[in-house]
Amino acid sequence: MSSTKPQSIESLERWLENNSFWINDLIIKESKFGGIGVFSKGPMGTDEEDDPLVLRIPKSNLLAPKNSSIYSLLVDYESQNEDIILSEGMFALVITVIYELTYGSSSPWFDYLESIDFINSEIPICLWDNEDKNNLKNTEVDLLGLLDPQQLIDFYTEAVRFAHENNDTVDIPDVLNIPTTDISSDIITSKYHAQLVQFGKIIQSVSSRAFSVDNYYQLAMVPAADLFNHLSPKLVDGEVVNRENIHFVCDGTVCDECGEQECDHQDSDEEDDEEQEEELLPEIDMDYIKELEEEELSDADTEVDPEEVSTLSMDDDHEEEEEGASSSGAEHDLAKELSDSSKCCDVVLVSGPQEEFDYEIFNSYGNELSNAQLLEKYGFIDTDGNPNDTCLLSVQFFKQLKILKSRLGNPKKIKELDEKLNWFEETGFDLINEIIQSREEDCGHDHCEDEGCEPESHSELPESWPLSIKIRNIDGECTLHTYAILKLIELKHSYFEQILLKVTNEKRLITNIQKYLLNNKPEDIESFNKTITNWCRNRLNAYPSSITPSKHSLLIEKLIEQEQKILKKFIELHSE
Repeated sequence: MSSTKPQSIESLERWLENNSFWINDLIIKESKFGGIGVFSKGPMGTDEEDDPLVLRIPKSNLLAPKNSSIYSLLVDYESQNEDIILSEGMFALVITVIYELTYGSSSPWFDYLESIDFINSEIPICLWDNEDKNNLKNTEVDLLGLLDPQQLIDFYTEAVRFAHENNDTVDIPDVLNIPTTDISSDIITSKYHAQLVQFGKIIQSVSSRAFSVDNYYQLAMVPAADLFNHLSPKLVDGEVVNRENIHFVCDGTVCDECGEQECDHQDSDEEDDEEQEEELLPEIDMDYIKELEEEELSDADTEVDPEEVSTLSMDDDHEEEEEGASSSGAEHDLAKELSDSSKCCDVVLVSGPQEEFDYEIFNSYGNELSNAQLLEKYGFIDTDGNPNDTCLLSVQFFKQLKILKSRLGNPKKIKELDEKLNWFEETGFDLINEIIQSREEDCGHDHCEDEGCEPESHSELPESWPLSIKIRNIDGECTLHTYAILKLIELKHSYFEQILLKVTNEKRLITNIQKYLLNNKPEDIESFNKTITNWCRNRLNAYPSSITPSKHSLLIEKLIEQEQKILKKFIELHSE
């Protein structure tokens, strides 16, 4: 991890010794991949007889809002901005870290926090200088709106209000100590830019290290789990291959009120559910049964894999005691907590470290993240061809749509076109996502020959239909959504009404979408590809003609180079 201070490793190891289980013979040192990394002394086994446990920390020792002394203040605080709830998610974790830093050596996480270089951390890309932002024009970072600092400023504003409101209870941290009379976006960015930048550095440091724990703790910082460097997945023979050596696992199936697996809250909820079921008995049909089966099969993302359970137990501690090891009451309590895996977070080995990387042990910060997302959250990109990368063509689509409307001229025709797009936004887009998910589950992508199936990719489905108009790096092709939108625009309006707009039965509507929007003839695909090829050329021409020297200009050049390769790949695939 790039923001780890090498000189503070000893203090971190001391914290780990007192608060966790950590394999002592692992080496923490500088990595050629940036900052500090974790290394083994040689090959590590992953056979059944090998204990996969690398790190175990009780959830009660995590740096989490609910473990902090200010959590009750966060809960009681009423935000003026309804989009920013300081007691939840990343907002809560960032504020918690700021106050724990203020507590200094009295914080339970002092030795851990000392290992993080908050001062020299990268700043969020939304606070980069104008030279960098100009160089990023028309990149994915720009098109996704990641350069706008307004949300960060709004968060800072709310954090300042919180600090002043609770000044009688806890001192205001320096980074939040600005007059509340000066709270406005313009004044903050001009008069208190230094504080805003430092606030941004803390956000970047925290967000790049945060782990999703469970529905009680939500996000937390997990000491030592954040030391492992990231290794991106790689595209091999058309398939995405994950390359991380470890997984972060913990039991996510806990009560969201108290964090326990079995408690009165859950019993009460079950009683309420039973009463509601008695009042409203659903019609039991095949769809209802299928829904129940899916719920049973769906597990929390952080649930422990049965094959990844460690052999760490109280028996080990008992053996140590028999060998003469003395333990204090605190050590005994820690051993007891560590023996209950359901109340701990684990880092487990899933594949052995490789000699080609000097036996460095890698994590994955997200096998589904594109370069734009990596840059936003972690401050780096994958320069070796990120298989999750895409290139948006929504700007080019809307430009062509504007031209099309001007050519139509007729207000009625324009209204009919808008009606199609409104239908797609409100209904068609979500149903196409469902169809894609269903096809992926059915075929598994293993040498799939289904023409309508998206190739295997870890990328999540787009949040909105304009973000679905794009080219994928994984195969150089465009998405099914793109073809569906182009087909929809071509449909005669009367036909569109008959087969899509006026169909009220969802099952029939899905069938029609598959038949009329997703099952295109070769000549249709060829025509659409010519249009998309022009969009790709226009997108290529939209990049800055030259990169101005700036703090991050070399990184930006690499980012643009990767995006241009994707666009050129589509053009080459479909050039006559």
